[in-house]
Amino acid sequence: MKIKLFLALAIAFVLSACGKSEQEMRAEAVQAQATAQAEAAAAQPQQPVALPVDQGAPVVEYKAFEEGRLQAKANATKNAAAFIANDPVTFEGYKPVPNGDSSQTPNCAQGDGWATIKLVKPNAAAISLKCSTVSAGVGCLTQEDFEKKDVYKSQEGHCQPTTVVPFPIPKF
Repeated sequence: MKIKLFLALAIAFVLSACGKSEQEMRAEAVQAQATAQAEAAAAQPQQPVALPVDQGAPVVEYKAFEEGRLQAKANATKNAAAFIANDPVTFEGYKPVPNGDSSQTPNCAQGDGWATIKLVKPNAAAISLKCSTVSAGVGCLTQEDFEKKDVYKSQEGHCQPTTVVPFPIPKF
């Protein structure tokens, strides 16, 4: 009993010497732990939050939707640049003008997987391309070639399942 009393008095003396009560020290420890947990949570990559299902497709928050649109457009533009680079003689001087995937909506954040890109050049007719928003391997096709590919053509304008067009849109 005397030992417990001695320890309690010693702790009280040490705490009073620091100018902080045991309660204040506990509060600081709890605050430090909460701060560390908040920092660890902030460091975790954020996944889009799926909201309630509307018409069979999950609706995503605006930020995730907008990030998906930007990534789809960037991917399609990269595919168009590769398309131009594959035939530098035919497409010399052409620049891609991306329109994005018009099928992307909050109800279908992944869209149909296709973006329209116009290749433009001064004093030349524009060339219309269909470029994949999710596959560098598929790349781009001229509008005429795209129309001949039944599989791709059937996807155009129709929300695709995430097994075909993933969400979040991958960066490549």
